[in-house]
Parts: sequence; structure tokens; C-alpha cells
Amino acid sequence: MWTSPATDAPRMHFVAPDLAWDVVVACHADGSAIAQVYRPSLSPSRHRVQAGVMYAGLRLHAGQRVGTLERTIAAGSGRVSAPAILAVVTEQLERGASRSAPAWLTVAVAHAAREPRLTVAKLARASGLSVRSLRRAFEAWVGVGPKGMMRLLRARAASDRLAIGGDAATVAGELGFSDQAHMTRELRRFFDATPGAIQARPELADLFNPGRDAAGTLGA
Repeated sequence: MWTSPATDAPRMHFVAPDLAWDVVVACHADGSAIAQVYRPSLSPSRHRVQAGVMYAGLRLHAGQRVGTLERTIAAGSGRVSAPAILAVVTEQLERGASRSAPAWLTVAVAHAAREPRLTVAKLARASGLSVRSLRRAFEAWVGVGPKGMMRLLRARAASDRLAIGGDAATVAGELGFSDQAHMTRELRRFFDATPGAIQARPELADLFNPGRDAAGTLGA
């Protein structure tokens, strides 16, 4: 669970794509609260943070399934206190609205995180599944397909290497991009950033890797 204090002025908040579900509650000064569930995404987004509003939330690790959680949130939104909404969320999780991914899928995602050159076909063979079955499993448990997840993990790896001074052309070759231009397109696609921007501001790599401890695991 996390909280963000109210600010005096509105601002924009950048959110990098990740493999987690987020429950975010906007807590207004009059005591009312609005909750929203954000699904796993492969696209960067920007959210307007309102002045005078405190935010609180829960992050579910990649691979946790939320079942009827969205309907529960919708039913509890409105002029209800934030603690009450979060209590409903926590209760749902404890009662099994969230279930961790099967062990083989956890291993498969960890394998993909370690091997940026891995293909979907090779990952399917290593998991003992057909490509079609692997895709279905990923879409059901992770919220995105295996190819999309692997592209995101490779872009994260590129941002990490660029942040510590890696040469763009060298990093592209090491991670299996067809060329430097291909890597640049992927970094723009996932993070709206260029290799040069990451090299100039190494702290961006941390922004692009939210929940590093869960990046290669599911349901941790």
C-alpha cells in the first residue's frame, strides 16, 4: 500500500508500463473518495494529479488475478471514505479475489527477464506448451501476451544499460535489437524516451522499471 500527500498545485504524473494491477483511491478534502482499477499496460501514460487531493493505493504483483475486484471497487466508490474502500479491497484479496500465478508461469517470466533474446516459440517449448496455449495463459494471468511482455522487459534492460553509460549501438546489439534505430523505436514506444535522454538522465531507468523486485516474477 502507498500514499501520496496532497499538493498545492495540479501536476502531471508519468506512469511507465508494467505488469501489475493498481487500485488508486483519490481522497478529497470533504472526506469523499473515488477508487479506480488500472489494468496491466504496455503503454506509458500521464495522469493529472489534482491539487488538494491525497492519493492512496494498492499494487498487486504481476500475475495476481483480481476476479470481481473491479465491480467491488465500482460499488464502493463515491462519497465513501478512502479507508473504507481500501478495506474492501484488502478483504477481497484476503478472501481469494486474487490468486497467484502457477509456478511454471512464474519460471517462464523469470526466464524471459534473464534472456532478452528469447523468442516466444523458445519460451513455449521451455514451458512445455504450444505457442497458442502460452499466449492464452499469459493473457489470462499477466494481462498481456508473451511477446508484448518480452518486448517490455528488453526495453527495460536497454534503459538500464544505457543509464550506466552503455553505448547505444553496442546495447542494441547485445540485446538482440535489429539495429540502434529499432531499439530507439522500442524505447519511444514503451517509455516515450530516446537513448540519449536516458544517458543524460540515468535516473529515468528507475522510473521505467517500477517494482524492480517483481519485474521478473509473478505473484511475489
